[in-house]
Amino acid sequence: GGAGGSIQHLYQDGKMTFNEMRQIFQDVFQGKTVLREKIDGMNLMVTYKDGKFGYARNKESLRNPMNLEHLGCHFDGNPKLRDAFTRSARDFCSALKTIDPTDLNKVFNNGQNFANIEIVYPPCKNILDYGNKCFLQINGIDVFDPKFNKISEDRDSAKWLYETLKRN
Repeated sequence: GGAGGSIQHLYQDGKMTFNEMRQIFQDVFQGKTVLREKIDGMNLMVTYKDGKFGYARNKESLRNPMNLEHLGCHFDGNPKLRDAFTRSARDFCSALKTIDPTDLNKVFNNGQNFANIEIVYPPCKNILDYGNKCFLQINGIDVFDPKFNKISEDRDSAKWLYETLKRN
């Protein structure tokens, strides 16, 4: 959800043909496709532009990313949500600060690309119960055109970012 969009199930894609669906199943059964669990959390998009981190929850904030204070104000009516988003954003960006700014600019293309992350924060659980464990999952690095329509996902940068953060 949010600026990251919704991950569709196969049955939700009305344009997919039976043969395309069959091919997906064959690829899965033959080990040609890596499956990932869809995490039931809350979406936050994070970018790096002009040496600062920015956050997005919708298309407007993709164009004009929020700072941490504005992100918190976005949830003033719900302290649990405010805590979930501001703490997660602060923690994620603290980890990103361990990376050289030149490398961050390569990943985020000066605010054109966003890390699509999922927040799991037990006080704000959706449907699935992950226990008392708080965590963030990087879903990928989303690449946007100048009008902030998603055009692709940069899997190589997402993998690099994940591995770099894991090492740090």
